[in-house]
Amino acid sequence: MKKVAILTDFSKSAWNALFTALKLYENFDVLFYIVHCYEPAFGGILGNRSKERLAIIYESLSADSTRQLGEMDSYLKKHHRVKGHKFETRSLKGNLVDTLSQMLIEDDIDLIVMGQKGATGASDVFIGSNTIKVIKKIRNCPILAVPEAQDLKDLDRIVFPTDLTQRIRECQVSILHELALAWKSRLTMVQVTQEAVPGVDQEKNKQRLKEAFEEVDIHFKTVEMKQSVNASIGAAVKEEKADLIVLIHYAHTFLERLVREPVVKKMAHHTDVPLLVLPQKDC
Repeated sequence: MKKVAILTDFSKSAWNALFTALKLYENFDVLFYIVHCYEPAFGGILGNRSKERLAIIYESLSADSTRQLGEMDSYLKKHHRVKGHKFETRSLKGNLVDTLSQMLIEDDIDLIVMGQKGATGASDVFIGSNTIKVIKKIRNCPILAVPEAQDLKDLDRIVFPTDLTQRIRECQVSILHELALAWKSRLTMVQVTQEAVPGVDQEKNKQRLKEAFEEVDIHFKTVEMKQSVNASIGAAVKEEKADLIVLIHYAHTFLERLVREPVVKKMAHHTDVPLLVLPQKDC
């Protein structure tokens, strides 16, 4: 059974991320963890009796988190009766990245799903989009970032940008392989390059990808980099009419050094297509 952690701040964006995950895994056996992390903004609780104030605030946040998670759980049990789908709620106190990192280890999570735009409004609690923070700090678990306006109907076309300079191992792309097979997706590897002729290592890595995705409808496309990597990827995504973008989060790739672009971060900020960020693994 797959284990998917869906982060929520109870916003419209978070609900949309949840529905996207349910659709994406409609034919899988999955235990979905609905996770809410809460932590107060400390600016408003400093001063005398700050410990007492902090305790009261945490108690209030905990009660509100538990209540809203309970409402989500009740809604899902009533309206989402898909065989093989199970739900658990988690109300976690503390820093988002720290508490999430601990949960990944304890519960052996396969995927994190987040909305790309958080809640807004008058509040003294730290809210808003934490997607970039999680992508930057969590490097041992795949992360799916879902734009607020996204309404996933199908996973017909997947675009996977790469410069082919790094060897992509099967264990790195196992989650992508499963989804592509389940949805019978067309997978297009988009190579953004400034070089007219690919190197020997790039050709070897291309062949390895063909072998890793032997059962998948895989294609390769070379795109010349013009203004920026992100602009080139964006053009390819639009041309392919992609339903999903996939990137591997290498620490410092040749491509990133070449153009001084934090590619993963920029794509997460600007894409209107769901973005699946895969961790770099030594396997």
